[in-house]
Amino acid sequence: MKEKICCICGSGPQGLPWGFDESSTGCKELKRRIKVEIEKAIGEGYTKFITGMDLGVGLYAADVLFYLKIRKKEKIYIEAVVPYKNQPNGWCQEAQQLYSVSCIMADCVTVVSEKYAEDCMRKRDEYMVDKSSLIIAITGGVQGENIQIMRYAAQKNKETRILTCE
Repeated sequence: MKEKICCICGSGPQGLPWGFDESSTGCKELKRRIKVEIEKAIGEGYTKFITGMDLGVGLYAADVLFYLKIRKKEKIYIEAVVPYKNQPNGWCQEAQQLYSVSCIMADCVTVVSEKYAEDCMRKRDEYMVDKSSLIIAITGGVQGENIQIMRYAAQKNKETRILTCE
């Protein structure tokens, strides 16, 4: 039986209505919706989850996945896909700590590029889509945002579930 793999991708804080304010009602609601979608995927037999480890949705998804694995004892495998080695440089200290802890807790960390390159984010996204049969895509509602990864997923005939933030 083939392993069922799901990736979660989406907006950074700049593309979300609340920006960096994770205490906002909208952010809390999105995290709840991400949890519901991941639980639904687990119920459908998905056992491996991939997150892109970026600020915003990438780290929200990592947080939800670790909660489900540790607190709810879900038997899932978590792969953290990093677009380039020093990605969190320049982030605030709290975000860097969350990123580091997430990389330590992940079952596997895949680094797409040793250093930043213009196409490293696209390569990360394509890697995640190529490995997955289900894509959970979160968009902040900004026109054109995440359109590349959704087009790529459609070209690869991947099931995509889109969550839009209000």
